[in-house]
Amino acid sequence: MNSSLTKSEINRIRDNNLQYLLNSKKLHLILDFDHTLVHSRKLHKLASTEKTTIDSNKNTKSIEDNVYKTCGGDYMVKLRPGVREFIKLGGLCKGEAKGVDNVVLSHERVVVIVDDTVTIWEECCKRNLLQIGGYKYFPIKKGFIDQEKDTELVRVVRVLMLVHTLFYDDSFVINNAWPREYGSRDVRDALEAVLITSRSGFGLRG
Repeated sequence: MNSSLTKSEINRIRDNNLQYLLNSKKLHLILDFDHTLVHSRKLHKLASTEKTTIDSNKNTKSIEDNVYKTCGGDYMVKLRPGVREFIKLGGLCKGEAKGVDNVVLSHERVVVIVDDTVTIWEECCKRNLLQIGGYKYFPIKKGFIDQEKDTELVRVVRVLMLVHTLFYDDSFVINNAWPREYGSRDVRDALEAVLITSRSGFGLRG
């Protein structure tokens, strides 16, 4: 964060961002990248058998669309299954890369964080956190390229869609203290309610 910003400037930015989100009916989504949306590895760290597996499958749809060389060919990056569907959530959320600045410059009550690691976040952020299982593709296992069963992003998409609905739909009520006007609601309460109902196996009803 720019250390030259005054407290009043920070509050102004936070208030403007909040108003934009509420007017657009969006939430502020802060995303981890590696082990959440992709898994990356330096090319020189790949075993020769892994390189052979990638090269022998480079013309198949799964490799062509999901494994890339980046940073001048120094890294191999594998997209996590479901990442494209996840990106379509842009209509519901204003996305940002992970960073403390993004939390500071946005009101916490409209922020959802998706990360595979809990320990890096301070206590004040943990109620905003939706933890996702870490994605690890490398080292490549034999036959793993076309047989991935990772469904974590599908689960997270469902949770985020429910959280968005619960936050912005006036017909949904968590408890007697839940504000009828979404402008006064807190996404942390919505996230907690969705996670509790998901674990218990019951759906949310309006």
